[in-house]
Amino acid sequence: MNRVIRVLFAAALTSALVISAGCGRTVQVKSGTRTICTEGELVSENVRLVKVPAAEASRYGVKTVTVTCDRHARLAAEYAAAQKSISEGDLKTAGAQLSAIVKSDPGYRQAGSQLKDIQAGKTPTPDSNVSVKPATGGSSSGSTPKPDKPGEGSVGGALTQWTPEKLDGFRAAKPVTDPMAVSREYLPSSTDERVLSLVIVAEQYRTPKLASAALRTQIKGAYTHDAGSVEVNGRKAYYGTDGKRYAVVAFTDGPVVVACALAARPGTAPDSLKARVVAAADQLP
Repeated sequence: MNRVIRVLFAAALTSALVISAGCGRTVQVKSGTRTICTEGELVSENVRLVKVPAAEASRYGVKTVTVTCDRHARLAAEYAAAQKSISEGDLKTAGAQLSAIVKSDPGYRQAGSQLKDIQAGKTPTPDSNVSVKPATGGSSSGSTPKPDKPGEGSVGGALTQWTPEKLDGFRAAKPVTDPMAVSREYLPSSTDERVLSLVIVAEQYRTPKLASAALRTQIKGAYTHDAGSVEVNGRKAYYGTDGKRYAVVAFTDGPVVVACALAARPGTAPDSLKARVVAAADQLP
């Protein structure tokens, strides 16, 4: 699955580069549209770098559009049908339906675990997140709930707890939310000769195991310098830098990956900001 945490991180940190440019200078900014499926996959991306006057940089950005792609619309219908079969006790039909789903997407919702139960001779519990009407007169119907709008009861809206309005030493910009992720940029509340900005990103995964894998491949794999473990608010977290500009603290909370990236001003070694980024991460829930 193509996750979006690195895409959001890059987009958010791009704004930090824009801020560093002086007035009257030409800067590069990202502009375009990114389309994300309600299941969290990146469907398409039409984003390009354009050179604009620094004073006009705020007028440009990347618009995120959320849709349900054809593949996941089909999987949702098949999954609802499988839940209907399970609720009616027709495990043979449910097994065939779940097998087709797992073949297309092994990690789709609870399809994999339900199929294993059926293959082991057990009766799986229907997914409570899918509405299945009780059978009446030999017929019943199932449907999947309509996805919420981003930031309105969606996963992205719930993730905003990781991007608080108040953070000591910083002033917050408006958060950017998607169905499966949220990001927010923070600027130093007073002039800081070393720190340019802070970005916090949180992304929801289907399982804690997938979140841990994302932390390992997408964060630890990208910020390999000065690597080590730190403790933030009672939890173990990863610390590392890119050796050039960014110092990062990241951790998982169940199926959620949370990453805090501090951008250093030119001439400042990112590892010298370790205490600052750890202090920021320590303020999170």
